[in-house]
Amino acid sequence: MKNVILLLVSIPALGIFTSGCASYNEAYKMTDPGVFEQKQIPKSTVLVTETQGEYFDKANPLFMRLFNYINKNEIPMTVPVEAEFSDKAAMKFYVATEMQKKNLSDQGEVKVVNMEEQTVVSYGTTGSYSKENVAEAKVKLENWLKEHPELKATGKPYAVFWNSPFHLWFMKHFEIHIPVEKK
Repeated sequence: MKNVILLLVSIPALGIFTSGCASYNEAYKMTDPGVFEQKQIPKSTVLVTETQGEYFDKANPLFMRLFNYINKNEIPMTVPVEAEFSDKAAMKFYVATEMQKKNLSDQGEVKVVNMEEQTVVSYGTTGSYSKENVAEAKVKLENWLKEHPELKATGKPYAVFWNSPFHLWFMKHFEIHIPVEKK
């Protein structure tokens, strides 16, 4: 009984440490689980790092490069974190609007990039940030896009992760995006 009480008390406390970074800025709104939608990604400043290899093998070193950059430059973490997993492994952190006034510059393997507004189609889902789950969501979004001939892909699919690594796997939210334009 003591263990059950401890578990019931710990679950809400665990939420404090697993809620991700939503208390800071969101670069854009998340797509709800099970929903396909078209949305605008606003003009933004992002921090990007990339390397050769499989994203899921390189995620931790990529994350640490970006995390060290934001710590060194006193930039708050924002959500989401974007991940490219096609011909290279890359990760992007969005820079909060109020921090874009800082004189940020490329440092080592982290580049500061100004992105133009873009239109994407998005599919939201939940679960662990695994190669298998991302691949499954990607196929669903690609199939949805095939059913919408009025839209044409203009870029490769990428993943969008909304929660911290400490978030419980079954509560993690992610989505897949494909940049598009109207035909």
